[in-house]
Amino acid sequence: MIFLTVGTWRNGYDRLVRAVDELVSAGVITEEVIAQTGYSSYKPKNMKVMEFCSPAEFRDLISRAKLVISHAGMGTIIETAQQRKPLIVVPRRSSLGEVDNDHQFSTAKQLETEGRVLVAYEVSDLPAKLEQAKTFAPTPEQCTKEILQVVQEFIDKTAAEKRLHKAMKSKGLTIRFWPYRILKRDDDGIKTDLNTIMQHFSDAGSCFDTVVFIPNAGHYLSKLFVEMFGSSFDINFITIRRASTVSGTSFVKEFIFKRKWLSNIMRHFEVLLRLVKYKLGVTQKMIADFEVDFDVVNKRVLIIDDSLDTGTTLRMAKSALLDKGAQSVTTACISNHLLPDKVDVDYSVYRYKLLRTKNSRDYYAV
Repeated sequence: MIFLTVGTWRNGYDRLVRAVDELVSAGVITEEVIAQTGYSSYKPKNMKVMEFCSPAEFRDLISRAKLVISHAGMGTIIETAQQRKPLIVVPRRSSLGEVDNDHQFSTAKQLETEGRVLVAYEVSDLPAKLEQAKTFAPTPEQCTKEILQVVQEFIDKTAAEKRLHKAMKSKGLTIRFWPYRILKRDDDGIKTDLNTIMQHFSDAGSCFDTVVFIPNAGHYLSKLFVEMFGSSFDINFITIRRASTVSGTSFVKEFIFKRKWLSNIMRHFEVLLRLVKYKLGVTQKMIADFEVDFDVVNKRVLIIDDSLDTGTTLRMAKSALLDKGAQSVTTACISNHLLPDKVDVDYSVYRYKLLRTKNSRDYYAV
């Protein structure tokens, strides 16, 4: 099997996907080809296609492949080097709008000089490189797998943090401290909960193109998520909240929330009040930002929220994303603690557990 991968760069890579598809059609390539095509608009006719895959799927496909064909993406280069797989690199060209600059040419040329990859500088070179790949053995790596892993993790985390900050900047958001402790859990505990959510969907065979968080608590959740999952997912935000949370804070309310024991009582009261309103059929007034400024058309979206009371916010977010053209919207939360049998959420880590504990540190608490 040959694995063709073009990564997740926003411009796609039609030139390479089309070239390999035509080589299969012409009989130059006779093996099965599995193609990860990303944002490419060209639709192959002769290959098994997936637009995106999880990191685990990516590593598995490389391990099964006899040969890998790819753009000069460092993630693919590092993974194929770790698995000692032959790799044909076809660098993207900025003059064709395939990438912002020609750094891939420099990368490919250096690795070709070191004997680590085969390079097709034009797609017309592919037939010759395919023939050469039959006897090509990459030069052994001089550095250990541990060093490669550290480098890859650094690259993933840096790229993911840049995307996160760009997404937040576009909405005028800033990272805030976690507004209250969830089930008395620190950052490591919350990371465990986020990992539990992603593991649940991975075990179910679900894949996502983007993960969406809901401010304000979503600011901090997204930060912890990026620390764990690096650049595996695009991170975005959709703002939906109760009108009461964006109105001016009164002196009395601010005084209450600066006292932890009063803050705890107040939060419990607010939750119970929402339950009473829900039972009475009172519609909550919501403030929503439905100007979704990120691409969701035909994307598989996962929304992660911190806690659910009646699920109103989550339902509105899901509806907004579907209206904007998302292929699917899956929902998850850490705690569905008020009406878990009534709230339509695909997965929650905890049920029937109130988040605001006696040790809570709330939005206004010092």
